[in-house]
Amino acid sequence: MTQEELVALLDQAKHKQVSIGYNKITLVNRDNFNKSQIDYRVDLVGNNLTGEDYGRWRNEWYVIAFHSAYIYPIFIDTDSHRIYHASMGRMGEWEPGKIAENPEEFFSILETIHSLSVNRHTPQSLKENPLSDSEVENFQKFIESLSSYNDKGFWFSFINKS
Repeated sequence: MTQEELVALLDQAKHKQVSIGYNKITLVNRDNFNKSQIDYRVDLVGNNLTGEDYGRWRNEWYVIAFHSAYIYPIFIDTDSHRIYHASMGRMGEWEPGKIAENPEEFFSILETIHSLSVNRHTPQSLKENPLSDSEVENFQKFIESLSSYNDKGFWFSFINKS
């Protein structure tokens, strides 16, 4: 997948942002795509930060979204098309966790979250209209039905009722 194909894919996403309470995922768009790669693929002056050593940001990884509760990005591996979230390990290495098998699965999850988020976008509105036990259970079953090696905890924490 080329960078232009990736940007076109993001442009086609139905929901550019989904939020429930304090949790929000915002997709990168055409206008901020290159800026969103700073500190991951490149530094502030454009020097390449990618590498093949363990824990380095890979050349085939592109930031496609940010999660408000974490300081680290959501990215796609343009070779496998899998979607990951990343955290920085204690030794400064990137530690990816797969959250979707492909963009279609990722967008499907965002669509499901969007449907759950009606009247629940803000912490106050979520408090006034909490997710029901059946909504949480159905979402968890949906996530469980997806690819077996996804970091399901990432998604479960997104709709955590506590």
